[in-house]
Amino acid sequence: MSLKRVLSLLLPLTILCAMLLSACGGADSSSSPSTGPVTLNYWYTEGTAEAPVILDLIKQFESQNPNIKINAQLVPFADAQAKFATAAQAGTAPDFLRSDVGWATQFASSRYLLPIDPMVSQSDLADYLPSALNYDKYNGKLYGLPQVTDFLAMLYNKDVLAKAGITTPPTTMKDFEADALKVQQSKAAKYSFETSGASYFALPFFWSFGGGMIDNNSKIQVNSQGSVDGMNFLTKLQNQDKVMPAKVDFNNGYNNMTTDFKDGQTAMIFQGPWEVSNILTGSAFTSNHSNLGIAAIPAGPTGVTGSPTGGHTYVIYAGTKHPEESYKFI
Repeated sequence: MSLKRVLSLLLPLTILCAMLLSACGGADSSSSPSTGPVTLNYWYTEGTAEAPVILDLIKQFESQNPNIKINAQLVPFADAQAKFATAAQAGTAPDFLRSDVGWATQFASSRYLLPIDPMVSQSDLADYLPSALNYDKYNGKLYGLPQVTDFLAMLYNKDVLAKAGITTPPTTMKDFEADALKVQQSKAAKYSFETSGASYFALPFFWSFGGGMIDNNSKIQVNSQGSVDGMNFLTKLQNQDKVMPAKVDFNNGYNNMTTDFKDGQTAMIFQGPWEVSNILTGSAFTSNHSNLGIAAIPAGPTGVTGSPTGGHTYVIYAGTKHPEESYKFI
């Protein structure tokens, strides 16, 4: 083959390689911090009562980082999971999201999230509990940073229990049932206990009686004897006159139990810390916040007590154009 022929073949290849290298260089530079002002989109899922604090924290961040602006959007928690998945599929997801811990591995497995291992340092991680960080790990990579950990506890109206002759909250399910009956006998409240009917709020009864949903070996526990005993205990409470509402409204059960408790119509509920500020605005607590009592979920016959542990975490969209700035924010 002549030299002229060889050169004619090499020239297109040289041009192609230059184009590929240029493209690769563009991809690498996108992971570096931008030199000019950038705007990051953020979906937060806290309630409206918490929004002023979130927006104030954003202002503080912007003042410390004048080249980064945060476009914050409140997305209702009930809508955020599906909305983020849809947006990620369409390539229009926000730069970062306040995600329920239960969504993090789902989003990571679908490649919607950016692994943050290259950006995180051991000093960043030093003050997190290992169990909280584990929620954000998938296939050996870290996909988020915990924001909050929460769980159910027993919230009770101190005045109502006192009127029923109860000086301390029940620590066992046996005492819990006995105190529920005392509240009704004394007519101190319309109901002794109320639940939403959702599976999340039934879990404390499952665990307290030795049952559960699924064990560490992926074995189904819902039909175990302990779960059956826990559900039978809850059903027994409901079947006793006025101890609980006769029927659970599965559409409005959550709001019903919270509203009834905050207005003093229900003596005890199982609820999480996210509702405390709302509960304190109710007629039973607004003038006396100390009337709200908080105790552990009562233990079952085996001495076990249990509450579903959850929380929220900050995750970054895999398609963000500003990963370094997004990580700095979370």
